[in-house]
Amino acid sequence: MVAKAYVVACPSAKLDNAFPTNTPASQAYGGYGQNYVFLGYLTEEERVKTTRVTKPTETCMNGDGLDPAPGLNWWNYGYLYPPTLPPWGTPRVLPYVRHGKGANYSWVDGHVSMTSWKVMSRGLNGRVNWYYIATPYDPDP
Repeated sequence: MVAKAYVVACPSAKLDNAFPTNTPASQAYGGYGQNYVFLGYLTEEERVKTTRVTKPTETCMNGDGLDPAPGLNWWNYGYLYPPTLPPWGTPRVLPYVRHGKGANYSWVDGHVSMTSWKVMSRGLNGRVNWYYIATPYDPDP
């Protein structure tokens, strides 16, 4: 058992039986996801330095992830997917609404907020993925 998993586990996450028993590091999936599409994935070379983010108060870094739903696989639970990108292996975008109509997000500048899915999926400045992109010039996935 990994003690850290309990420190970062969202008490509202419904992931009790979401992972096969042989899932690598399943204890690390605590109901939160990272903005991997625009801020990077696993290796150091893929990760975006926060100094590259030109709108840190408007770029989510982490937040409440998806809860189990038909069509999702265990690997879908550790990531935040921008509004224009369905989770890997699924045909449609799913809303982040664990806490009613929205989710808790941590932003690149360090603040945390409860933000509605309506706001996150509508975007800003003509960009649906505004709250996920690191700069206004990032291309959509």
